[in-house]
Amino acid sequence: MRITKVEELANYKVQVLNQRFGKMGIKMKRVAKGVDFDEVEERDGVKSISRHITFDEDTEDPEKISTCADMLADGVHNNLMKNHYLFERLHLWFA
Repeated sequence: MRITKVEELANYKVQVLNQRFGKMGIKMKRVAKGVDFDEVEERDGVKSISRHITFDEDTEDPEKISTCADMLADGVHNNLMKNHYLFERLHLWFA
């Protein structure tokens, strides 16, 4: 759909979002406009642990990316072990 910004989602045709995503499309558009009627719920416990880094410049260097991903994964793993957390999955996301 080539939507890359929240503003683009907020201005997208609701009919198209509804066709593509059903009721969730309508909610996505509403939330993109800053409107959310869902009640805030308090959660117990840790839902996720993450680490991130931003390079000074874009890179396609696989060694630099791999080294950084290993470092970030080690940081998450150390936190899990220190706090005796169990985990279900590890997700790497590159933007």
